[in-house]
Parts: sequence; C-alpha cells; structure tokens
Amino acid sequence: MRFRVGCAILALAVNQMSESNPSPPNYSERELRAIAVLGAALRAAQSRPEIIVRLLERTRELLFADGATFVGRDPANDDIVLELGSGAWAHHTETRWPADQGFVARVLARGQSLLADTALEMGAPLIAQQTTLGAVWVGRATPFDANDLRVLVIIADIAANALDRMTLHAQSILHAQQLAKINTMGRALAEQFDVVGIYDHVKDVLFDLFPDMTGLMINLFNAQQQLIVPTYCFTDDTHQDMSQIPPIQLGPPGTGTQSRVIHSRQPLIINNYQAQLQKARVNIKIGQADSPARKSSLYVPMLSRGQVIGVMIIQSPLPNRFSQQDADVLALGANTAAVALENARLFDRLQSANRELNAAYDATMEGWSRALDLRDKETEGHTQRVAEMTVALARAIHLSDDELVQVRRGALMHDIGKIAVPDAILLKPDTLTQAEWAIMRRHPQYAYAMLAPIAYLQRALDIPYCHHEKWDGTGYPRGLVGEAIPLAARIFALVDVWDALTSDRPYRQAWSQIETRAYIETQAGLHFDPDIVPIFLNLVAHI
Repeated sequence: MRFRVGCAILALAVNQMSESNPSPPNYSERELRAIAVLGAALRAAQSRPEIIVRLLERTRELLFADGATFVGRDPANDDIVLELGSGAWAHHTETRWPADQGFVARVLARGQSLLADTALEMGAPLIAQQTTLGAVWVGRATPFDANDLRVLVIIADIAANALDRMTLHAQSILHAQQLAKINTMGRALAEQFDVVGIYDHVKDVLFDLFPDMTGLMINLFNAQQQLIVPTYCFTDDTHQDMSQIPPIQLGPPGTGTQSRVIHSRQPLIINNYQAQLQKARVNIKIGQADSPARKSSLYVPMLSRGQVIGVMIIQSPLPNRFSQQDADVLALGANTAAVALENARLFDRLQSANRELNAAYDATMEGWSRALDLRDKETEGHTQRVAEMTVALARAIHLSDDELVQVRRGALMHDIGKIAVPDAILLKPDTLTQAEWAIMRRHPQYAYAMLAPIAYLQRALDIPYCHHEKWDGTGYPRGLVGEAIPLAARIFALVDVWDALTSDRPYRQAWSQIETRAYIETQAGLHFDPDIVPIFLNLVAHI
C-alpha cells in the first residue's frame, strides 16, 4: 500500500514538471508531499481568489508558517499591494507601500526567491509565461532554511501555473463573451441607418466591453483628400463637439499615430499615452482639464470592403491596460461599425438620389398638368387647385404619407388622357354631340393606356382612370359601384366637381358655395361616397 501511494505522488510530481522539464529533478519526500497537497488543493479551486486562499492555507501548513501573504502590484501606480493575508498576517490584507521598499519588493523586482537576513521571512515570485503574477511571502518565529526555500519555490511554481491556467480560462470565456456582444452589435447595426445612432450604439457596446474605458473617439479618413477628420468623441461622460476641430493631414508612413495605423492597417497599443502626446505632431485637447489621466490608449483601423475609412480610439486611466486580445476585439468592433457607417452612407445617397428622381418626376407631371390647363383655357389653374384640395381631403381621412404622395400625383394627372382628344372636340364652344361625347368620355381609358406602362406611376392610376365613376354605378368608363371605386378616385370626384361648379365658365357663371354645398349634399349616395361627403363639406367650410 505504501509503495502505491509513493508511486502516485511521484507520478503527480512528474506531471507537474513535464511541461517545462521532461526529466524532473530528484525531489525529497517533503517536496513531493508539497506538490501533492498543493496540486490537489489548487485543482479544485474555481476562481483566482479561491486559488490564492488555498495557496496561503497550504503554504502555512507545509512550511509551518505563522503567517503567509499573496503580494502583487497595483497596475495604476506600481505600488506593492498585499492582496490577501493568512494566519498571523491576515490583518495586513490590502496594505500597500512603494514599489522600492521592503523585502518582498526585492523578490518582485528580481524575480527570484529570497531568504531574509534574519531567516524569519522568505518569499518567492509566481512566474508564468515569463510574467510575474505576484509573490508568496511567509514568516514564522523560528528560522527558515534552504530546504524550506526550495519547498516555497515549488509551491510558487505550482501556484503560478494554476493562476496562469485560471487566467487563460477566464480570458477565453471573456473573449467568447466579447465576440458574442460584437456579433449582437453587428445584427443591431444592420438595421440602423442613422449615423448618430450607429455611433451611440457602438459607444454603449464598447463601454460594456471595456468598463474602465474613459473615452472613445472615431475619426473618419477622407482618402481622396488624405485627411483624418475628427468626427465623434465621447469622454467625461459627455458627447464632445467635434465640429470646431480641424482635419489632420495624413502623414507619411511611420509618422503620426493615426497615420501609422492607417498606413499599416494594424492596431496600435500605446502604454504611455502622456509620453506619446508629447511626441505627437498634432495635440488635440478634448474634454475637461481635470479628466482622469489617460495612461493607455488603443488605436485600430476601421476597415470596410478592404478600404480604411477611419480610426477608432479608446483610452484608459490604467497603464499597460490593453492587450493584443483587446486589440483584436476592438478591431472586430471597429470593422463592424465601419460596414454599418458605409451602409448608412450608401442608404443616404440612395435616398438622396431617390428624392432627386421623385422631384424630377413630380416636376415633369406638374409641367404636363400646366400644359393641359393652357391647352384648355376654360380650366386654367384647375389642376393645381384640385391637387392641393384632394391632398387636404385625403389627409383629413387619415391616409398615410405614402398614399398622399400617390393621391397628389394622380390628381395632377387626372386629365392627362385629354391629350388624345382632338382640339375640335376639347375646345368646341358649343354643346358636344353624342358621338363627340363618346370620344370625350374615352379620356380615362386614354390616361390608363398612357400611364400604366410607367412603373413609377402605376400606383397613381386610380384617379386618372376612375375619377368619373359614380357611387351608384352610372359613371364611366367601367360603371363601377360603391366601394368598388378606388378610395382615391372617390375623394377626387368631390373635389373635381366642387372646383368645376365654383369656377367661372364661358357658358355659365360660377356657383356660390351655398349652392354647390346643397348640390353635393343631394348627390351623396348617388354621385359621391356618402361617408366622405360630410368630411369634405366640413373641410371646405374652414378653407
């Protein structure tokens, strides 16, 4: 039984050292016991604090120490911080002192284990991946010897490996969470075409990813003019006004922080931000003078479709804050934002081009309507008047903005079919014959034949094609009845008759509004939609 236990301890020792040395040194029984006890304790730990607690407990036990502490450095100012004390030194937890004072300061500075001159204290650094993670420091009333120091070194090595693995595991989890948040941001930005909204959404996500971040700046790059344009900044918990900050000329490769990022298309980590500012070609001061010191900054290019469109910058009050993993995460976020900004630009250009095209179409239609009015002197100005009043009535019936656009276009085009009616009939001063009326009444069909092939105007066809239909089915050209008549045409019919009756004609004087109102009331349910008549009469009463 004793043989099997010994073999198990020896195997554990070999496993602990196999990564760094395939041929482990000869350990004493005491050292093997330290490896076994501490290894088992640390493997069960689920977090960094738990590793440190178990480390100190087992160190005191294995070295018969009165007190043990875990010591590290404050990244903000390099002070030595006693993170956790155990045993007689428990009350020293969170004590701090300058980096160049005391016994344990020498341990951290040299990266070597040391036995104090009194032999009542000793310390060993925890080193993993060539990085000092901290130090374990112990003391007791009776002196330590070289064998004790060797055990402490073994303890420190095992603890360093455990902390390193825990750190890597935590970093892997954090990285996965960061990537998930960037992915979520990308999906949200895919539906966002407002540039300010994009900036603010990116800001919120980045402050979530980097909670100690003190500022975010986004500077766009104008490749044609070779200018870096300060565009967006959030610092001191405030959106900063960037409109008064002049653009920066792109410097040659190797000069200027942002210019280097743009030329290299690679992230740039700056661990001494204040020193970098002193060397900068251009020093832009943004935010409050008493803002927290910005000791670290991270610059990444913003890439979209293979082109650099800007530089994204974040800052932190901590020195050495940003890692390559942070740079990778921020670069992914910057590229996601870059694509969203480019999409927003394209969308804005498309909207602008669409507005220009719509304006051109509308101007063309208004030109056609004026030409028709000029051809028929009797109705000059009629088209513009009925178009405005029809839109007003459609708005009172709560048609949507998009529907109002189509109503206006239809009203402008309502008599476009009369282009095909001969002047002899259209301009005839006398009463038309039955045959001439047959030709005149074809103008809605002519309008349909002219406009239907134009995709842009297909949604505006209801009025030109159906404005002479009547509620009771006696209209033309198709004799539609009731709600079979498109709503836009039913609205327009009221306005068209009102304008015709209240306007002077060569063959009669204009009717008064009282006479016209009375006539329209009698035609409710015959010529006109009875539900729209009262709404229309209420509208004209307030014009």
